[in-house]
Parts: sequence; structure tokens; C-alpha cells
Amino acid sequence: MARPSVLVICAQNQWFSAARLPSALHAAGADVQLFAVRDCFARFSRYLSRSVEIEVGMSFVQWVDALFDLVRTSRPILVIPADEQAFRLLTELVLNPPSGLRPDVRSELEGLIVRSLGDPAHFRSSVDKIQLTEIARTAAVPQPQSVIVNTLSQARQAASAVGWPVVVKRRHSYGGSGVTVVENESALDRLVGQWLSPGAAQDTLAAPQLVLQRFDPRGVWSYWVTAYRGKVLAGWAARKIREHPARGPATVRQHCEHLQMRRYSEALCNAFDLTGVCGFQFFADADGGDPVLIEINRRITPGMGNASLLGIAFFEPLLAALGASQDEASELARRAPGGQILVEFPQEWIRDSDSEYLHRYPNDFPWNDLHVARALMNAALGHPLE
Repeated sequence: MARPSVLVICAQNQWFSAARLPSALHAAGADVQLFAVRDCFARFSRYLSRSVEIEVGMSFVQWVDALFDLVRTSRPILVIPADEQAFRLLTELVLNPPSGLRPDVRSELEGLIVRSLGDPAHFRSSVDKIQLTEIARTAAVPQPQSVIVNTLSQARQAASAVGWPVVVKRRHSYGGSGVTVVENESALDRLVGQWLSPGAAQDTLAAPQLVLQRFDPRGVWSYWVTAYRGKVLAGWAARKIREHPARGPATVRQHCEHLQMRRYSEALCNAFDLTGVCGFQFFADADGGDPVLIEINRRITPGMGNASLLGIAFFEPLLAALGASQDEASELARRAPGGQILVEFPQEWIRDSDSEYLHRYPNDFPWNDLHVARALMNAALGHPLE
């Protein structure tokens, strides 16, 4: 039986989360195609059937044309955004396609994207911090105390209400950008003045607004899912143990199941009628108690590609759902991790080359994909990837 074709899009250079994706998808039974920028780690994988480069300076129209050529020849059943920019390009193609796009091109690409990501009505709201605040409330998913503000005066009042320090979030953020912890009013004035200035708008279709939230000092957890038409097919949780830089991505995690985080993730997937991969982040106690939602990432995030290393069937049920019944897909998702600690390479090596975690616990060094390993090593050392 022929392997189903899956297309991975990587639009940002040196995005660690993309490195192990071809291997993971191949292990799940997929024939992996890649549409990526030159310095995408996945481009070095031996598990690719085909790789097409996103050229520097390519316009949106040229990007769409190149994507259509690849889709027309590879016939993927699923497209996966490996980074934030890839997700935005895909959703923009559906919501605001370039003028003059041929009807047959638009129809084929839109069909693939909707089949892969779910209802377009929620493409923006699911990753917009302003809209997510309201939707999470409706879905009864707890969040830190939050206030939406339009002006500096409102921001000062909100900060006084929720207490210092306060977390300030822009409408869109990823990789630590667009989110800042503010300790006092003078720092708040500077930040809000900058982020609410006329030239700082992130979305021309929406008013300039910010979210101010109560700072939660507890640990950060991730809950990763694959979903189909609003139903979670597979998922598991991971607690951040070490991070780099401060308040940045995890470098060491403990992986486990978490029923309450799963329920909250199921509620949000249902609210957004979501299909594909998604990473939810929560604040929670060290034992996972009393989780509150931080954000949603509708793309591959660091750690997600390690499912097979942990014995988790993650991508398999999604592939099955796209070509089989959901009952059959659910049968594939019964394995769950049991508290394993996994060190992420090279992130923990960059943080501390003599880390005790590197000595004591297993890591995700890609021994099965040595060209990817070499690219990761080169990036960690500041060398060109090849």
C-alpha cells in the first residue's frame, strides 16, 4: 500500500521544532514532502521524498505558485505548518488570497488547507490573544486574570487591579516575542506606549489592543494534540524542567498524561473545530494541579516531534482520520507516556554543555538522521548549516 503524502512547510530559518518532523512522519507511515527556506533543519533529513526551496525574496504570489506546483505533483492529504510564518501564509491564502489567483489553483489549495487545519472561521481567532481570551472564557477554560486594554490609562488601571508584576501580551506573539513581564508602572508606560503606537499595529483589520494578565509564577506545561474536525485524536503533556533563555523554550521536559489539560484542550479544539497539530501551554503546579491556559500554537512546536521516542502514536491517528474512520484513528492513540524525562538537543547543550541532564537522562539526538544532527551541531556552534 502506498504511503500517504504529507507536505511540511517551513518558512523560518533554524526552527528547531522542524528538525525531527520528517523522521516522525515517516515513522507514522507518511511519504514526506518539504517546502522550506534554505536554513530549515528538516531540509537535511534523509526521510524526505522531495524538497523544494522557498527562495529568498519570493513574493506571496510566487510562493503560492510554487506551492501549487508542489501540491499538484505530490498530491498531499495533509499540509503541516512547521512554524508560525508557515501557518500565517497558509491561512492568509484562504482568507485573503492574492488577486488574480486562478479559480482552479485557489480551489485545490484552499481544499487542502481547510482539510488540514479545520474551519477557516477560526484561523485568526484561535491564535489572536485578544479573541482567545474571550473564547477560552466561553469554553470554561481557566486563564490568569486578564484585562483587554486600548489605552495607556486603561493599562495602568488594569495593572493596579491584577497586581504587579503584570504580563503584557500583543495580539500576536510567538517564540517569546510580543509577551513581556513588566515590574512597575514606568516600564509599563514605555512598553504600552510603544505597542499601542499607530505604527505598531499587528493587524490592520483589528483595533490596537493588548492583554494584561496576572503573573503566574508556577511552572509551564505543554499539551500537544492532533485533532480532526474538533475532536482530539492523540495528546500528551510535558512539564518544563529547564529553559533557555530565561522564560524561553524548554530544554528539558518530563512527559506524562494529564487528564485536566486534555479536557481543556478538547474543549478548545471543539470550539475552534480544529484539525491538524496544536500545542497548548498552561501554567500549573509541579504536580500539574490547577492548570490555567497561556496560549495556543497551531503549528509544530519544540518537543512535539519526539512522540515516537516516547512510544506515543501521535501523527498516526491523524493520518488514519484523513483516510479512515475516526474509530479506527482513535484505536491508534491509546499509548501514553509515563513520566519520562527527555533532554532536547542541542537546546540543553547550548544552555549548559556540561548539564547534569545530558549525563543522566536520554536525549533526542537524531542518531537515525545524521545529516540533520550535523546541521543542528553547526547551528549550535554558530557555523553554517552545511
